[in-house]
Amino acid sequence: MALTKSTTAIVTALITAAITASATLIPAYWQHRTEIAQLQDQLAKARTKGRYEWQWAGAGWLGHVNVDNNGSASIEMSKFMNCLGGQKWLPLLEQRGKAEMTGDSNKVHVTIPVQFITYDDKCMNIGHESSNITMLEGDLTAKVSYAGRISYNTGQPHPGSGDMILVKDYESASYFAIEHK
Repeated sequence: MALTKSTTAIVTALITAAITASATLIPAYWQHRTEIAQLQDQLAKARTKGRYEWQWAGAGWLGHVNVDNNGSASIEMSKFMNCLGGQKWLPLLEQRGKAEMTGDSNKVHVTIPVQFITYDDKCMNIGHESSNITMLEGDLTAKVSYAGRISYNTGQPHPGSGDMILVKDYESASYFAIEHK
């Protein structure tokens, strides 16, 4: 069956309209997807922004990792040391280069280049443990925790107080289940 001129014109107009719409909508769609990805990245960085406490009680370490809007991180750590003449909090390390904390509200990747400081028995800084940079790096998963102030009463007139954070210990539980059967 032969097409009439009017039918051919209609089909040509429809094909032209479809091509024009595709040429307009496809780039707009990808532009929109790119903008959404950028917004999700900004939101993830905003969620990780803040000051995080880091403790290693067994080694007497206490410090903070500060993360800005761009995911750049800085670290401050101190170590409780027994020195001739008493006990002191001393800087544990120095950050050496750019540190980052990237990810989202469920999991972050931390990278912090540092050098550890060494002290003599009088707590005098005698340099760095090594001329090498130590990279603190790992993937951290968000966990539920409880935080608040507690007091400890030893029967003395003025009970002490401090902060307590309880985080369910998933990693250690797995370690002890595997290693200590």
